[in-house]
Amino acid sequence: MSGSIHGYVKRNKYAIVTILSLTFLLIATYIEYVSHADQMSSLFLLSSKTWTSLFKELSFALLIALVISIGIEESSRKELNDAVSDHVKDIQRNVFNSTFGRNIPREILAEVEDLVLKADFVRSRHRAIYTLSIKNVRDWDACLPDRKVIVAEATTSYVVRNVSGVPKDFTVKIELEKPPFDDLKKYTSITSVKINDVELTNDEITDGDANAEDTDNFKKFEYTITSIRPGQEVEVVSKFKEIKMMSDVEIWRSLLPSDGMTLTLSLPKEATHWGAHALHREEARLRSSSLESRVHEWSVESGVLPHQGIVFWWRCNGDSPDCLAPSEVRALAVQTGGREIVPAEVG
Repeated sequence: MSGSIHGYVKRNKYAIVTILSLTFLLIATYIEYVSHADQMSSLFLLSSKTWTSLFKELSFALLIALVISIGIEESSRKELNDAVSDHVKDIQRNVFNSTFGRNIPREILAEVEDLVLKADFVRSRHRAIYTLSIKNVRDWDACLPDRKVIVAEATTSYVVRNVSGVPKDFTVKIELEKPPFDDLKKYTSITSVKINDVELTNDEITDGDANAEDTDNFKKFEYTITSIRPGQEVEVVSKFKEIKMMSDVEIWRSLLPSDGMTLTLSLPKEATHWGAHALHREEARLRSSSLESRVHEWSVESGVLPHQGIVFWWRCNGDSPDCLAPSEVRALAVQTGGREIVPAEVG
């Protein structure tokens, strides 16, 4: 019985102190309201002023103690969380180094440590859906040249889980390649971001754009989700639009350790050649393919380390047949229209 009472008091200590403080303040106010000093005994202990002052002082003392206690406890908890996190990382590092350090060069161990052992978050259910369509840029602006391009509208989704053991912030990162034509760069855009089914406002997306400065060749976005608890999962869904060439390549890669990746590609009817290749020790598996619907799906069904991913390409009618070679893609030396192909990263 005493143990349960003690546990109840410990769990609700702040509420109990607050109630006591308010109770004392109400008592003091009541005494002051219904009594007058000149109507009561002149003895010190019987004076209404004495009791009013006593209850007021008790009330204020409890309130001050409550504020100080909360501040100290929050500070101590943060220090403890940081210390535990550092200790866990030290243990992981020492165990890994003692187990493999004799046979593996330190440079490789350091890379594994940075990319995996120090990771605060891991990713699951990582999926991207790309829908390609052909547009004439003159339809957007009559002043633009008569040029056909591919509009790639993409949706990526994943779930991240905090594996650090302490509360951590997670930053959603998106980096998109801009087209090689200055008059088309502004059409590369991030259209929506959802965190656990809550869609960011236009102002929040604008702030995310401002948090990561764009370059001439890349559009960047960063949005931080604060205080994700240990073991807590958060789902992130983002949609964006890129302007690509009629024959082009896209590299979709992860910035976090993931349990796999799945790519769905919807092609226009003008597409004559396409394919996908994993930047991974395992080949991307073709899960489904329909010539009628022109929808194809590939997956990597094993662990994916940061900066691994899937590269995919296409060629459409009306473009030069020798502007893209799958063998060059596999060698990661692809160029289209004289520009080097660089990865699009979604973290």
